[in-house]
Amino acid sequence: MTKPPEFEPYKPVIPLTPKQVKEMHQKTIPEEIILAVNHLLVKGCSESRIRVIIEQNEVIEQATTTMRNNGKTVERNDFFDKHWLDFEPIFRKAGWKVTFNKPGYNESYPAYWTFEG
Repeated sequence: MTKPPEFEPYKPVIPLTPKQVKEMHQKTIPEEIILAVNHLLVKGCSESRIRVIIEQNEVIEQATTTMRNNGKTVERNDFFDKHWLDFEPIFRKAGWKVTFNKPGYNESYPAYWTFEG
């Protein structure tokens, strides 16, 4: 005689909280991007009060080189389409004051982050 299947109560799917979404997104940022920013922070540090400016293109170039050396296929648009450059919360959690500046309408300068520690 076979035993009937046990009843499983209905478990509704619940929406993620904004905090959970942010935390999950931060986990999707490739480690090569964090490594690139770390490298550029060390390279740019020269004062007792740390203030480093890192251009967006520097992060993209450094991370792309590392990713390709690791056998990954990556294109420039991946950084924007997948929001990989939204790493500020990770560094803020590590103790940095991070601000991002990009050109507005009719302005032309490279986008950059300022890290202060």
